[in-house]
Amino acid sequence: MPKLATKDITIVDIIGNQTKVYKIPLIPRINSLTQDSRLNENQTNIEKCKIDLKKVKHNPLFYIKESKEDAVVIRLDMIESILKRKLRGINLEEIEAEK
Repeated sequence: MPKLATKDITIVDIIGNQTKVYKIPLIPRINSLTQDSRLNENQTNIEKCKIDLKKVKHNPLFYIKESKEDAVVIRLDMIESILKRKLRGINLEEIEAEK
């Protein structure tokens, strides 16, 4: 399984005299939609989403490049790991995939 590229961000607490390093994922934009997918007129909303797995390869996390909105696709094993950590504030929607 390929590793997700990340960038280190250092957060400085001047009052507490501490620093912490966090990893921020560098999320690629991939042309991933099949011909069966449908976008609205101005390409800001995906009306029907079907992902071509051949185009995605083994990326666990990516933006759908064809859409002007920030539509993120997360592979099932990755989202299961996120949900185990009780992350809040995300909306999930199941999508179709084509091999």
